Amino acid sequence: DCQLKTNRLYGLMNRLVVFGCSSTYGQGLPDCPTGDEKPSLLAWPSLLAKELDIECVNTSTCGAPNKKILLQILDFPFKKDDIVITLWSFHHRGYIFDNPKKVKSIMVREDAPNYFYSIHTEYDMCVDMTLYMHHAQKHLDNLNVRNHHFYFDSVMNNHVLTKKNIVDVNADFISYEKLKVDRASDNIHMGVKTHNNIAEFIFNKVISK
Repeated sequence: DCQLKTNRLYGLMNRLVVFGCSSTYGQGLPDCPTGDEKPSLLAWPSLLAKELDIECVNTSTCGAPNKKILLQILDFPFKKDDIVITLWSFHHRGYIFDNPKKVKSIMVREDAPNYFYSIHTEYDMCVDMTLYMHHAQKHLDNLNVRNHHFYFDSVMNNHVLTKKNIVDVNADFISYEKLKVDRASDNIHMGVKTHNNIAEFIFNKVISK
């Protein structure tokens, strides 16, 4: 029944193309324990693609900041029948270009150089994230590519709920606290059952739109 509803809503879909960080890559899952392997077949993108009965193209990279995710979206060769789902990363991850060929990734708040947080406030980083999401959506809309956006950052969710965003974004918040039922082998990332819950959550959101 869900598959029939999917086909009525979207017609024939060519591929599921996903963008994100380790939460999309499936780092820590049994077939991807370190994140250096190929994206996990047990992560939510593969599970969702199986439910939709289409090919999965998982472009995510572990530790990806949102600026990198946006650049990947802008540079990707989409096909007209693709459906794109982006699970955006943390607002405080940085991606700083020294020059066109040299980039610094700032992974977590504690590892960031002092100068970064001397000029980037939490509000400013949420504004940047909002702009990345908005830009990606407009780009995909202009290409007439079906796209859906999700994020798990609770700080960003508070930013959106309190209407502090400068531009409106059409994205759904995924509450890991509600969906998390297990952890991966590294005890940091999500486990197999949690990925199943996320796949189901996204599936229901995609079907309802």
